[in-house]
Amino acid sequence: MLTSVDAPRRRRFAGLAIVALLASAGLTAAGLATAGPAAAQSGGGCGGVTQPVCDGWVEDPGNPGGPGDDGGGGPGPGPGNGGGGSAAPCYRNGVELPCYDDIVGWFNREDGCYYKVAEPQPEPGREGQTAYQTSCIAGQSSSEPVWRADPPPGFEEPPPNPEELRQYAYAQIRFDPPVIRTAPGSGKAGLVGLPVWIWSQPNRSVWGPHSETRSDRDVSVRVEAEVAEIEITMGNGDTVTCAPDDVFTAFDPDAHDPWEPDCGYVQGYPAPDSYEVVASVRWDVSWYINGEFQDIFDSVTTTNSDNPAIVEIDELQVVRE
Repeated sequence: MLTSVDAPRRRRFAGLAIVALLASAGLTAAGLATAGPAAAQSGGGCGGVTQPVCDGWVEDPGNPGGPGDDGGGGPGPGPGNGGGGSAAPCYRNGVELPCYDDIVGWFNREDGCYYKVAEPQPEPGREGQTAYQTSCIAGQSSSEPVWRADPPPGFEEPPPNPEELRQYAYAQIRFDPPVIRTAPGSGKAGLVGLPVWIWSQPNRSVWGPHSETRSDRDVSVRVEAEVAEIEITMGNGDTVTCAPDDVFTAFDPDAHDPWEPDCGYVQGYPAPDSYEVVASVRWDVSWYINGEFQDIFDSVTTTNSDNPAIVEIDELQVVRE
């Protein structure tokens, strides 16, 4: 079906649409100052812990604001929209209204109604026309779409959507599993009751911190991921919790007291055996709009369970004659 909205633009509308218009939808301001933190979610459909794996978020490496972008943002909003560039305010019956609302769309000054592209388009379609959902009375939307060959006056692209930018930025972050070392290490056996040191080499791809930014016009969204906690399962039912900074202290017999590991199993194993040591690393993921902190919106856990460290423990026996 041919419409007056080209395919890339339709895709952008589809990506920004929240849901089908509700029968009763209150008007909300579209400004970023009142947007507030988005609802917590796991990366907008991200699965697992190895990014990028979010459905649809990494297919187009360019800016989601428009085709052909280099990441610096598409063209600024045109006259008459509510995305930050409108010179003339929008009024209905003498009451000033936002020129754009993310629920009901763009305000048409000629008839005092809001217009939003109907998603999905009704069937059967009309060749060369696009169906719009309209709202001409506050809180009420039309049940029948309005078909137009051209967009209504004042109709522009939606303003930058910070939450969508957040999804794009988040999809670029890769969480690699931790790699840990122990003392005693591979090929060497420790003794019952002696401390076990645990550490990892500093590696940004494994331990972060991670930071990715996406921008569209005058909106810049940054997503940051930092390690919050490290929990280590010793393979015998005991667990050890380590601070992120402590895990980078590699055991040096010439410099460290073996009885006081920064991160380790201080009391040691009570019995000889071979033990699998698994680290679970919890990441806090937060986001910022134009440098202003919003909230921690996700928590990700990585683990080396597929490649645990092996600790061999022997028992020292003294024979007296």
